[in-house]
Amino acid sequence: MRTLVLNSAELRSALEQANRTARLSEGEWKALLGLQMHLQAAWIKQRRSALSAALADSRLPWPVRSLIRADFEGKDFTDAQLQDEITSARKSCAKADEQADLAATKGKREREVIPNSELRTPDVGRDSDAHALDDVARGAGFRDRKAEG
Repeated sequence: MRTLVLNSAELRSALEQANRTARLSEGEWKALLGLQMHLQAAWIKQRRSALSAALADSRLPWPVRSLIRADFEGKDFTDAQLQDEITSARKSCAKADEQADLAATKGKREREVIPNSELRTPDVGRDSDAHALDDVARGAGFRDRKAEG
């Protein structure tokens, strides 16, 4: 048995043909079209609910779920089509995570440790060096303690 999409031109054509053969009154015809609209609204609501539930259960990152929602929202789709898209997104996310892990591993470098014996303190014995350090400290927002006292 073939299922007609509720908002398709093919269904509308089938309803018009049924109207011609059954010779429905205008009121009956409007009631039939109203029923079609109610069924279509129920179908859309059911699809939206199925989409929300499947995306919530998918545990995909929010941006990926948003993209899938945008692709499927307001469209006629089967549960299998949605599950295929979610499975494909999971594989893409896993591949991206794997590539990020590889890049992070390649980019790691061991930090060079400088022994304390090689560390040198700046020579501040000269007046010009002391004034330079004071200028740097003032520029960094440190207050001159002499001025506060």
